[in-house]
Amino acid sequence: MRLPASGLFVAALFGAGCCRPAALASANLDAGCKGIYCAGACVDIQGDSQNCGRCGNVCPAGTACAAGVCVPTCAGTGGLVCGGVCVDPQTDDANCGGCAGDGGTACAPGQKCQGGRCSETCDVDAGYAPCPPALPTYCAALAVDPHNCGACGAACAAGQLCDAGQCACPSAKPDLCKPDGGSFCTDLAEDDQNCGACGRVCGPGGRCQEGACVASCSADAGYSECPPDGGRYCAALAVDDQNCGACGNTCPTGTSCDGGACLCPPATPLLCGPPAATFCTNPQQDVGNCGGCAGDGGAACAPGQSCQAGACVETCDVDAGYVPCPAVGPTYCANLSIDSNNCGGCGQACGPGQSCTDGGCATSCAPPDVLCGSTCVNPFEDQKNCGGCGKACGRGQSC
Repeated sequence: MRLPASGLFVAALFGAGCCRPAALASANLDAGCKGIYCAGACVDIQGDSQNCGRCGNVCPAGTACAAGVCVPTCAGTGGLVCGGVCVDPQTDDANCGGCAGDGGTACAPGQKCQGGRCSETCDVDAGYAPCPPALPTYCAALAVDPHNCGACGAACAAGQLCDAGQCACPSAKPDLCKPDGGSFCTDLAEDDQNCGACGRVCGPGGRCQEGACVASCSADAGYSECPPDGGRYCAALAVDDQNCGACGNTCPTGTSCDGGACLCPPATPLLCGPPAATFCTNPQQDVGNCGGCAGDGGAACAPGQSCQAGACVETCDVDAGYVPCPAVGPTYCANLSIDSNNCGGCGQACGPGQSCTDGGCATSCAPPDVLCGSTCVNPFEDQKNCGGCGKACGRGQSC
């Protein structure tokens, strides 16, 4: 709950949060199971990728369990299933911008798919490179392409994202496990098959909560048993991207769970795109979704135009403080004094929790949050900063 800032609030801030024992909710492990039991745990073989259709049938990487059958999926990759295959509509020449015939197109001979659009050559200044180097067939953004992360052909592990040319697991599943024959991203804090460490399996009826196997989830600490009809792990519904507000409610790619709702980051606040390939963008600057999502209140600007304050324009209004960005091959107009994505210069983005003021990045937190390191936290609720920065609650306690 947000509280108004006041002298009394500031004076009491670091004395208000305190750690207390978290009572464990009682649970009948055998009651309410609507699936079948596998290794002592109640599972839904219609949707469980670890037991798809039958106990122990694990769906391979790139697939998920649906109606008891492993089917191709692009979840967490930003891709689309076109013709039964997961493709990247940002780089796939045959399905550029979307599945061919369903919002996308097949590029003409000699063209390459770059950023979801067919083009004659790769825009090196915008971060694209021709791949593979010996005989290029597409343009890859090496900074963000998980199939060409940092270099052509440098593929990230299943579930990993490419950030600034480096492979990393997404925040929802931040831990990388490397069993024999592959690797995958998971959350060691709640994965009952990898609880606290890769390969550490909770016993029959056990749930994983904060990296420890427990008999039941701590409701007082904000955890719920998921799935609800045969819980196998403890999920914090207020912040869990895979169980946001309810078990199984996965946040779209690019969003995160805050207060039980999937939200885009402040710098790119609008969610656009089809359900299978959503993305967060800034409609004030995005030349492809200027003023809103293209086809839903917004528009794609014509070639040569830029997006300025949500409107397609031929040139940027320099008198109003806008400049064309990026400097080479500009596609939008940015106010360098207040734009957190272009603070003081094109492409100079402020960090998490920062805002742009007079062309400089500064960190500010909205009460009751306070700044701990470079992150805004709520000392009334934060397990690692309970009552003050660095004051972590012990196991079995909550803030």
